[in-house]
Amino acid sequence: MTINRKKIEQNVKDLLEAYYVIDHLTNSPLEETLQNIAQRWSLRYALILAVEAISTILTHLLSKVYRISYNSYRDGIEKAVKKGIISEDVGIPIKGLISLRNLLIHGYWEINDTNNLLKEAL
Repeated sequence: MTINRKKIEQNVKDLLEAYYVIDHLTNSPLEETLQNIAQRWSLRYALILAVEAISTILTHLLSKVYRISYNSYRDGIEKAVKKGIISEDVGIPIKGLISLRNLLIHGYWEINDTNNLLKEAL
């Protein structure tokens, strides 16, 4: 099967844009960012976009190069590590970001531990 370069390039572009937003917003104290609703929502969206871009790239490579399917983002990361697409040192923090993404997507923002997860992830 053929790798879709446009898909990879678009996701790399999305990832770089998300990184820029995250980097920009985390240059100020995190508590300050979290108190500003526009910045908080921007940070949430950028984190979600970053995880989805990473996952899309890795799972696309898994399916096109190795013909491997996955059941979840975490499963895709584990399989990418096993195939050597990424190292375990890279896979572990990505799994943490996936957990954070799941909290954000499924509306668990009210959970107090989310602030701690944000601080650890960033």
